[in-house]
Amino acid sequence: MLSRSLNKSDEEVKALVTDWNAYKNAEVEATRAAKAHEVQTRLQTAAHQAMNIAVSVGIGLLVNFATRAVMSVVNAQKQLIEDTKTYNNSLETSTKELGRYEAELKKQADIITNSSSSFEDVANARNAVAEIQQEMIEKYKDEALVTQAVTDAVNGQANAFDELAKAQ
Repeated sequence: MLSRSLNKSDEEVKALVTDWNAYKNAEVEATRAAKAHEVQTRLQTAAHQAMNIAVSVGIGLLVNFATRAVMSVVNAQKQLIEDTKTYNNSLETSTKELGRYEAELKKQADIITNSSSSFEDVANARNAVAEIQQEMIEKYKDEALVTQAVTDAVNGQANAFDELAKAQ
């Protein structure tokens, strides 16, 4: 009976050892699974952090770009306002100068077209007109070719009249 008892005990011991080994294997597998889960969790956390960083950088770049674009538009608007003020000032100055030239040219035209003006007064008026035209050519170079053509025509006509008057 003792032998049977031992046999049964051997079997129980074997079963206990087998259960113990299964338990140990399960514990090792559970530890591996826990470590794998921990690694996976860390990787997911790192991936989320990387994604958050990428989104933050992207938003930062987008805000930076938008800010620069707005500043560029604001600066362009300021420059446009300054250019417009400069243009308006230049236009006002030119308008005043042209008004002065117009008044002086009308005065000289009255002398030239007045039949009671002397030959010397007419010649002086024509010279004054030529001087005004020369001054305008110097100030308004862009329009100089047109003004020069008019000046040459007026001078040619005036010289012809002067020569005709002297001949008579």
